[in-house]
Formats: sequence, structure tokens, C-alpha cells
Amino acid sequence: MPEHRFIVAGGPGTPSRLISGPLRLSAPVPSSDGKRLFVIGEELRVELERYDSKTRRFDPYLPGISAGPFEVSPDHKSIAYVSYPDMSLWRSRPDGSDKMQLTFPPVRAYGPRWSPDGSKIAYMDVQFSRPGKISFLSSSGGAPQSIPSLDPNEVQQDPNWAPDGKSLVFGKSKSSEEGPSAIFRLDLGSGKFSFIPNSDGLYSPRLSPDGRFISAFTNSTTELMLFDTKTSHWSSLVKSEGFGDNLWSHDGKYVYMRESSKGSPRLVRVRIRDGTVEEVLSLKDIPQLVDFFTAWFGLTPENAPVLIRDRSVQEIYALDLQ
Repeated sequence: MPEHRFIVAGGPGTPSRLISGPLRLSAPVPSSDGKRLFVIGEELRVELERYDSKTRRFDPYLPGISAGPFEVSPDHKSIAYVSYPDMSLWRSRPDGSDKMQLTFPPVRAYGPRWSPDGSKIAYMDVQFSRPGKISFLSSSGGAPQSIPSLDPNEVQQDPNWAPDGKSLVFGKSKSSEEGPSAIFRLDLGSGKFSFIPNSDGLYSPRLSPDGRFISAFTNSTTELMLFDTKTSHWSSLVKSEGFGDNLWSHDGKYVYMRESSKGSPRLVRVRIRDGTVEEVLSLKDIPQLVDFFTAWFGLTPENAPVLIRDRSVQEIYALDLQ
């Protein structure tokens, strides 16, 4: 934008684009003669890595793809994953072959969930322009469908398919961070919502594989609660300084979580039967982007943890101003 003398010229003028491309540019500094601009150029890239608890080693998962959250299909023949940083939803074989893009900008997908029969994939659409909404589409592609919402400002989160595929359990809150959160069930046939009893102030719901239990965090993120759908009763499962991202093991015996205790992040699991907490992996020395969306972790069908490792490249560029 022109620097000065806009009073004589009749206005300050409008900004003009200097460069466009795949790099994320930041920290511009002009040269002393004003003919060049020095910037930091960053190519955001991540890599999924599977942790082998026996060898205590990480191995690439979906190698060669900058991918974030994923889920393997019920028949283990396909995988749904979110590419990063554009956050488009893709479907491929478990080895990354036969890729098919399912969503396109401005949609920003997160947290894909396969329906029990593998015909649909639910996900969160976290566009910049509006509160997050839950959508789903055919696993073969097609137009996404959003679940209904009575309040345009509500945030919908964490879709979970019931084992029969006829309903979704999810969380919702107001768009402001201070807004109340709660857990609901949507009957996909009738379109009716039902409130999960006494779930006010809880978020990040996860439905157990058999559909009997719902795990969820308190808003303070210091306590994991467990809801028994047979008794409609909530109980406290475990407390700590701070939790994030709870995920059920495929056999339904454990809930895996990120835990921050005394400044040392780690991955833990709590046994449902008796509430025993076990450390799975220390996250202290694992490079990860400072991004909410890459703090996610997942589990393979064998319950091996998968993390998102930062593989970004930062370099300094000189731009010639003309």
C-alpha cells in the first residue's frame, strides 16, 4: 500500500498482493534500501507415525501423505483421513493407494467417523466463516449433508455412530468459549434430538464400541466421566491436571487420552473395569505443531497409537520488490 501523501492523492489507496503460492509467509522485514523484503516461508507438513509398544519405535503410517485425523473402515479395507493443512477429507486403501477426495474447499473436515456398515462417513466441518457443524456423506463420494440445527450459533462436535447406524451421539455448545456444552443423540430416521441426561457441562463425547457407555470430559478438562446408557447414571472415571482427546480401544476395555501432568504430556489409558491408569507413551520429546487440529491421536485396528508429527520446513526468502 502506498506509504504517505494520501491527503493530496485523495485517499490511502488499497493494498496490492505481493506474492501468492503454497508457502505460509510471516515476519516481513524490508531491506535498508527498500528494494527487497525478507520473509520467513513455512511449508506446513505433517506425518502420521504408528508407535510399536514392543520395539518402542515409531514407523510411518500412510507414508508420503501429509495427513491428520483418520479412521479405518469397519471391514479394514479402507481408511478415511484428513489432509493437512488444507483439511480435505479423503478415502484410500490402508496403504494410501487408490486415493479419492471426498470434500473440497471451503469445507474443512476434521475427525472422520465411519458408519457401522461402511456406507457413510461423518465428520466435523470447521470452516473459518461459521461455527463448527457436523456433516456426513457417502463413502463413495457425493454431496455432504449437515445435521439440522435450531441455533445458527451453536457448535456441533464429535459425531459418534450408534452400533446400529440409526443415530448419532454428539456434543454441542454455544459459539463462545464460555457457552454451555452438553451431549445429545440424533435419531437419523425421525430427525429428533434427545438430551443425554445430566450431561450439562460435558464435552468431547465418545461412544463405546458396544454402544453402552459414553465417555466425556468436564469443561475444566480435569475429569473423565462415564455414562451408562442402561442406568442413565454418570460416574467419575479418573481425575488429573488436564486431559484431551479421549478414544475407546476397539475391544471396549480402555479409554485412551492425552494427559498433561506437571508439564510433561503423555498418552495414557484408563481401564473401564476398575479405573486403573496406565502410561502408554511419553509425548515430551515428540515434535508436534502448535495447532489444535494436530494435537489429535488415533488408534489402529490393533490399538496401536498413531500420532501427528511435525515435518514442516522453514526457510528465509528474499523478495525483490518491483
